[in-house]
Amino acid sequence: MPYAVIDHSVMPHIVLSDQREQLPWHHGPHFTSRLAAGYTRVNDFGLLFGRTRSSRLRADMRVWHFEECGVSVEALCEQRAGDRSQMLFLPQGAVEIPEDFAPLLQNSFSRAFPNGSSCMNSHSGRVATQHDERYEVSLCDLVDGRLDLVYDNDACRMYCHQDQTGLATKIFVSVLSVYIVSCVTENIKNIVSNKPGGRARNQHAVLVCTVLFVAFELWQHHLAACIVKQSELNLFYVLYAYVTLECLL
Repeated sequence: MPYAVIDHSVMPHIVLSDQREQLPWHHGPHFTSRLAAGYTRVNDFGLLFGRTRSSRLRADMRVWHFEECGVSVEALCEQRAGDRSQMLFLPQGAVEIPEDFAPLLQNSFSRAFPNGSSCMNSHSGRVATQHDERYEVSLCDLVDGRLDLVYDNDACRMYCHQDQTGLATKIFVSVLSVYIVSCVTENIKNIVSNKPGGRARNQHAVLVCTVLFVAFELWQHHLAACIVKQSELNLFYVLYAYVTLECLL
């Protein structure tokens, strides 16, 4: 299932681009999708429900921080410390945050940011409340902090990862992807018209470049650790091994 695009202009809630208002998490379409999903994923790309049996999360999430997070009628999930509500992830209704973050109980999310919040937007739509002892993670945190949230619906556990991909890397990947697609298109055209390939050397150079780039990302930025599904991780290694062999042979 592809990502459903989120409207970033409607803060602080998760509102899909084809909707006028936020859909609740505990009833309606989102709730139905969550019941059928192995996990719920929200990030800059949008909202994704992993629907199939193969959508179970991998056992080793490595670079992902996680917190136990129970079902709540106020948000996607709620983290509690004893009888105290500590944090809401993607709440419904008014998003309230404390004026002073000092009394908040620390967790892996708050420790990842200097002031306990990844939101820097002055027009975030959140409401500062006196004597509030709970932080509520909203759309502003996702956008400003470049967060990737994955909620395991079965284990009631929220995983959090911050995307550190630089602009130069995104541009390089975009240009490389466009060229690879053009190479594939040309190869299909040559096969259909029964013509010999004309850019074999250039295509092999691109193949070598791709293998080296992925190897660098695996070593430097833990690329494989960012893949959350075990089935996708297995497919990634199989395809990478195939491309590497094609590059060497």
